[in-house]
Amino acid sequence: MKKRFRIRGKIMYTLFIFSIIISIAIGLITWYGYNLVVMRFCNIYAFSHAHSLSSIIDGDRIDHYLETGEKDRYYEQMKERMDVLRKEQRLEYLYVFVPREDNLVYIWDAENEDDTAYLGEVENYDGADDKEAAFAAMADNPSDDLQIETYGRYGMTASAYVPVYDSNDNPVAVVGVDISLPNVFLRIIPFILIMIAVILIITDIALVILYYNLNKNLVRPIRTLNHAVTDIVDQLDRDEAFEVDVHTGDELEELSASFGKMYEDLRSYIKSLSAINEEKQRISAELSLARRIQAAVLPDIFPPFPEHSEFDIYARMTPAREVGGDFYDFFFIDENRLTLVIADVSGKGIPAALFMMIIKIMIKNYAQSGKSPCQVLEELNRQVCQSNTGEMFVTVWIGILDIRNGLITAANAGHEYPVIKRAGEKFAVYREKHSFVVGGLDWVEYKDYQFRMNPGDTLFLYTDGVTEATDREDKMFGLDSLVEALNESQGQSPREFTDAVEEAILVFVDGEEAFDDTTMLCLSYSGVSGSEDSRSEAELQVEADSQNERRVSDFVRERLLAAGCGKRELNQICIALDEVFSNIVNYGYPEETGQIRVRVEVRDDRMAVITLEDRGIPFNPLKEEEPDIHLLLEDRPVGGLGIFIVRQTMDEVDYDYKNGKNVLCLKKKI
Repeated sequence: MKKRFRIRGKIMYTLFIFSIIISIAIGLITWYGYNLVVMRFCNIYAFSHAHSLSSIIDGDRIDHYLETGEKDRYYEQMKERMDVLRKEQRLEYLYVFVPREDNLVYIWDAENEDDTAYLGEVENYDGADDKEAAFAAMADNPSDDLQIETYGRYGMTASAYVPVYDSNDNPVAVVGVDISLPNVFLRIIPFILIMIAVILIITDIALVILYYNLNKNLVRPIRTLNHAVTDIVDQLDRDEAFEVDVHTGDELEELSASFGKMYEDLRSYIKSLSAINEEKQRISAELSLARRIQAAVLPDIFPPFPEHSEFDIYARMTPAREVGGDFYDFFFIDENRLTLVIADVSGKGIPAALFMMIIKIMIKNYAQSGKSPCQVLEELNRQVCQSNTGEMFVTVWIGILDIRNGLITAANAGHEYPVIKRAGEKFAVYREKHSFVVGGLDWVEYKDYQFRMNPGDTLFLYTDGVTEATDREDKMFGLDSLVEALNESQGQSPREFTDAVEEAILVFVDGEEAFDDTTMLCLSYSGVSGSEDSRSEAELQVEADSQNERRVSDFVRERLLAAGCGKRELNQICIALDEVFSNIVNYGYPEETGQIRVRVEVRDDRMAVITLEDRGIPFNPLKEEEPDIHLLLEDRPVGGLGIFIVRQTMDEVDYDYKNGKNVLCLKKKI
């Protein structure tokens, strides 16, 4: 590395600049102090002469001189005294005047080679300050402060104004004494120059002495230490003793001793580091093997089931460390049902990886034994809580897909919401009610829920490492960004959707190291070719019997769930359907048993249409008068409330009687 400046040069340069700064500072301080002293002296000097002159002037004569303009013997005597006083005391100007509103009138003016005013001469004020100072001298308590002014005619002057009083102690005129300030200040310049020269000479002598001492006691020992340090590596290789010949009796000698101790510590550290590196290499090899084992446990051949054209699936797990606690799995439990699993174990590293492998095996065993998703989670939770000495827990989403009709039965143990893309639509979060995590409380009950995958639908599952990926400002990627990345993807297959999300995460974190595992599983459902269950319109015909009410409700619920109907809308539709079906059974066929045909259709505008047809007694429920819901229950007539609720909850209710059939149509936006 090239040296820009040696330390001795830096010291000399610093001391030189310091001496200049000190010289300038002392000069300025001297100038400021001299200025204060000179101004105080000028104040005393000017006002003492002004007061002396004012005390001997007969103020009673002033008006006479002004009125007549005639000079008498007294006037001439005062003029001579003022001339002598100005010359002897080296005053710039000495004069007596009477101030007026617009100008001043001279009474006396001491002889001056530049300009001398005569008795009665009128002169304008040089400014508002000059006028104000003149009238201030005529006040009851005149100021003893010098008036500093710069005049075009007279230059920069310090003026003292003192009043002249008559025999009645009334101010009748003003004595003015002017001192030239440039002449005063010029006297200090030789003094300051001499002082600066003396300071520079003293500083130069001090620099020489300081340089000698610094070179002997600082620079040379540092150079010795520098040469010794550059030889440390060679001495370590040769395993020689380290010696530095520095004997200054101060901190540098202590520093040289510290270098010796550092050398010995460094030799010891290098030996320990070699042993640590060997151990680290052994651990790294074991972790690499563990990572390969973990990767081999997870399904990694895609497509995994090439003989099945009903679906396409792809998954990926990227650990934050060598091994991770996330996992995914998918396997058939019979020829028509595919189990999907994604989970996130608490913690990181090897403990989480071991726990993950145990959980994965247990889930697969329970699922293949024929248990439903909620039963799998309940059994898993009991087993984990019994032997969870590490107090770890795991979030799990498990679903069983019937590949024949796309129906998924799922359960969620504290895991992230799935994201579903319906055919021809965009990805959207499918929000269902979570249960508690596995391994937290052994008495937790888990519940199944169902939804249907229609041909062309896509299911995307993930762990929180995806949504909680952070950038350099600790901002999370978030669920909204995940959905946006999926919708912006140009891909059509599960692999392409997964690649799009991973790329969006990499761009977002901008090189920031991941702190959690990221796992994704994506499934696209194509359906069984020609399957009746893949239609958007379905029909069911049952006997008009109250025992079939549950069958009809399940039929409609299953179709609407498959179409992505929301929970609130689904509940409202099912309540209205139960009321209408019950009315048909009770009033349409009071003495005989007939048939009821139920048709479910979901239009492109997301309007669900449920049509009920029967050949019972003609009856239009929409003509019934609406009940007064503000009346008390005992005052309200029986009937009418059910159809009122139906009309209030549905977007549209239509009735028609044609071809001998009652046709009631319920419409609701889903």
